[in-house]
Parts: sequence; C-alpha cells; structure tokens
Amino acid sequence: QCALCEAGKFVIESLRQPRACQECVAGRFSPEGATECVSCSPGRFSAASQSATCDLCPPGKYTELLDQSECVQCEPGTFAKNASSIACVACEAGRFASSRGMSSCTACPNKTGAPKEY
Repeated sequence: QCALCEAGKFVIESLRQPRACQECVAGRFSPEGATECVSCSPGRFSAASQSATCDLCPPGKYTELLDQSECVQCEPGTFAKNASSIACVACEAGRFASSRGMSSCTACPNKTGAPKEY
C-alpha cells in the first residue's frame, strides 16, 4: 500500500529506505503527495520547515530572492505598499519614511522637505 507524503514533505526513494518522506526546509514548500519541494518565489517566504504553502511578505517588507525564510524590512526613506513586494520604493519628493518597515510615506510638514539622511 502506497501512502502520500503529507503537505510540507516530499517523497524520496533510496536503497536503505524506499518511499520515505523528507521535510522541506524553511524557504521551500510542498503540497500533499509532492515528489519535491518548491521554492518560495520573490515576495513570499516560509519561516518554518514542513510548510505546505509560502506566506506573502506583509506591507513594509520584501524578498527579492527565491527560498527565503523571512522578509526584509524596508529601510528608512523607502516603503513597500502592498503585500508580496519584491523591492522597496523610495519616497517621492516632499514625503518621508522615518523608520524601517514602512508601508507608506508621510507628507512633509508645510514649507519643509524630506530629511537628506535617515
């Protein structure tokens, strides 16, 4: 009788252990019955091993590479408005983001500009 590997694991076959299930590492995932783990795409991550899916990076964070186990916070002066961002965007003239992990920029007070350095 053949059994499927549960989600977050994949089938491996070897001489020592035919049809064994092995865990996917953080940054990769697999649905039930998978024969291999799949990379989390840019803008997504899986923080733990044995993931059945990848999560979206929340606003204010991003990943630009495959296989990520966490998202990176946007630096001051930049933001990521949407979930699943692959990069942060610089605030436009007259707006600023004073801390890390911002999902929007704030308008500068009247008659002032954004600070030159954060």
